[in-house]
Amino acid sequence: PWTVGGTTHPADALIVISLCSFLAGGRRFETLFQPGERRSLQSFFWNDGKLIISYLINLVPRFEMFTPGHQEWTRRVLDTLPAEGTVHVWSFDAAVHEANGEVLVCAQDPITPPQLLLFDLNAAPSLSASAILKRSPENFDASGLVVTRHEAVSIDHELIPYTQVGPANGNGDAPIHLSAYGGFGVSLLP
Repeated sequence: PWTVGGTTHPADALIVISLCSFLAGGRRFETLFQPGERRSLQSFFWNDGKLIISYLINLVPRFEMFTPGHQEWTRRVLDTLPAEGTVHVWSFDAAVHEANGEVLVCAQDPITPPQLLLFDLNAAPSLSASAILKRSPENFDASGLVVTRHEAVSIDHELIPYTQVGPANGNGDAPIHLSAYGGFGVSLLP
């Protein structure tokens, strides 16, 4: 935690202040992201004057875009980006001053091969005009399979999220292949 200006900000919070205010001695930061139970910040970057943040809620990827204003920041949830599996977003342009709102998205899940997409964040809010730049070939026929989310209860009553891949109409009576980790700081994303 960090206490400044009479406010304590938790670890992993994303806080902002204008440079002019900070240089003038101001210490009233605005919180753009607040960590919490099963909610963790993954990354953030600037693109075309907007701050893009990536975070997980119960292992589900979420993305938001913040635009600074004179008095406050405008928030836009990027809900048309892929929201299942492992999703990474980064600026298309390496130099911040060259960024024009285009971002690259790499997405995959246990039954969908990795794909590289191009999104324009300045397009209509629907962002339906994404372009698939590259997609890995399918290694197996995934038709009829679904990925579902569940929670196991540990001996100390902690809920442990996990994903399951199986037939869409499965009844739970099937052999399984289990892969897990023992909590040694090696987290796995679905």
